Amino acid sequence: MKKIPLFLVAMALVSPVAANAQDADDNRLQGPHIGIEAVRDSNEASQATSTREASRKGYGGRVHAGYDAVLGNVVLVGAEIGVGLGGKTIDQASLVTPGRFKVDPGLSYDATGRIGITPTDGLAFYGRAGYRWLKTEQSVTGQTTGNFSRKETEKGFTYGGGMEFAATEYLSLRAEFNHTKYSDDLRQNKMSIGASIRF
Repeated sequence: MKKIPLFLVAMALVSPVAANAQDADDNRLQGPHIGIEAVRDSNEASQATSTREASRKGYGGRVHAGYDAVLGNVVLVGAEIGVGLGGKTIDQASLVTPGRFKVDPGLSYDATGRIGITPTDGLAFYGRAGYRWLKTEQSVTGQTTGNFSRKETEKGFTYGGGMEFAATEYLSLRAEFNHTKYSDDLRQNKMSIGASIRF
């Protein structure tokens, strides 16, 4: 539920910039957009109090919607929300043999802002930061005691960067990397390529 207020705050910060943008209409990365991405996820998790860590890589996707403003055809600022898949299930030996510890990532939600430069029309290099939520199912099974199975919504700060360019007046392409630390026991890296329809 917090992602919507965060997005509204980010939009409020972007709006004054959009109002004062100089020649912004000349840049094809200006304005609202919606899009889709192909994502390479890498999840790393460890059982609480354990130093043993497991990782799992997989492919997923994300859809996004946002707004970008260009200040003086030089500085790009934007706000974005997104929904995506969380990646592959992590499965490792638990603290007590022969138990198993599992983390199954579900849907993720994010609200982020970005700022960067547009050295030329339709090309931008930027950094991104915000917050991400990840629905998970976590369990420990096979132990004599301490077994559990529960659903958790993990949340944490996410940051990264990327580049985007306008292939046409209405279509832009992007490549991006993001890292999210949900807790000391769960982290996630995302590499993505995507396309946005611009209005």
